[in-house]
Amino acid sequence: IIIDSSLSTDSYLYNKKIITIIKNLTILICEGINDIIEKYSLAAFYSNTRHDCRYINIKKFEEDWNKSKYNLTNLIPKGYTRIGPAIRHTISQLSNIKAKKKKQYY
Repeated sequence: IIIDSSLSTDSYLYNKKIITIIKNLTILICEGINDIIEKYSLAAFYSNTRHDCRYINIKKFEEDWNKSKYNLTNLIPKGYTRIGPAIRHTISQLSNIKAKKKKQYY
């Protein structure tokens, strides 16, 4: 799971900050899949320039969700939205995972 943490998420929708909505939905999703999916990761992304793209690991594949979810609550909006590098980095991480069966959820 990758989430946008750029400054565009610092705006409001129906009197609620978008970053807060994203955090709440991500917590619901992860709480729901935690007992179902053996390994999953959670990361956020933003960029300062096209040469400075940030990828923040909130939960790595081997980490426990209950310990990692507090990393999500500390996430604050920064920078710009450059999703391409985040997707490419996520794909490279997925290719390194050793598993008999890999599932993709969209």
